[in-house]
Amino acid sequence: MVISSQALFHFTKSIDDIFQVLERGFSARYCLEDFSGLFGDAGSFQWQRAAAMVCFCDLPLSQLGEHVRFYGRYGIGMTKEWGIAAGINPVLYLHPRSDLTVLIAEKTKDGFDGRPEFSRAYAELLRYIKPYEGYVDIDGKALYKRFYDEKEWRWVPQPFPPFLSREEFFDPEKNEAAHRGLADRGRLSFVPEDIKYIIVATESEKLPVINRLETIYADNGPDTLKMLASKLISVEQIRSDF
Repeated sequence: MVISSQALFHFTKSIDDIFQVLERGFSARYCLEDFSGLFGDAGSFQWQRAAAMVCFCDLPLSQLGEHVRFYGRYGIGMTKEWGIAAGINPVLYLHPRSDLTVLIAEKTKDGFDGRPEFSRAYAELLRYIKPYEGYVDIDGKALYKRFYDEKEWRWVPQPFPPFLSREEFFDPEKNEAAHRGLADRGRLSFVPEDIKYIIVATESEKLPVINRLETIYADNGPDTLKMLASKLISVEQIRSDF
């Protein structure tokens, strides 16, 4: 039984987001992370911060069902070789009672408030840490998730963009301004040969997607289009065949 994929998958709720990735590359977005159960009192806003990243999962096609229900039925799978060359790395999963969690909690005991005790090195490490389990907001509902099951890989722009506080993340103007600032941090680029899968929700969407690919890759020649068309797969097909 395959327990790891040879692809890194990025999922979204809209096919238009996938088209943007194909046209421009991957762009980092701010994601709110809750470290409160690890390093402080659970639910404490002090330990809820948003970091800029692009997220992928390392799951075989046969295990994507739960993932697409949470994150969307449109995705792009990139070769793992591309991901490793681009500096993408698996996240570090921690649970509250581990010795490593205790060590990091001691080094970061004053949180994100900028005090001298908060080591910059540990602050940067937090961008690659995920709780073993916790709650995630999906459509306004807090749902329990064992994050460890997602086998997440993550890309963080360099130099590291600043964290956003919870208040800044939920402030529309500050959130928009922060995302505008990410435009200067570069994008995660690729060539068509780095693509392993393009995932759509239904079989009926394949032809419209091929038509759009003809526009996006008009200058690449017919062989590129044929190659990308062969990589199209639907969630319907995954659920029935894998």
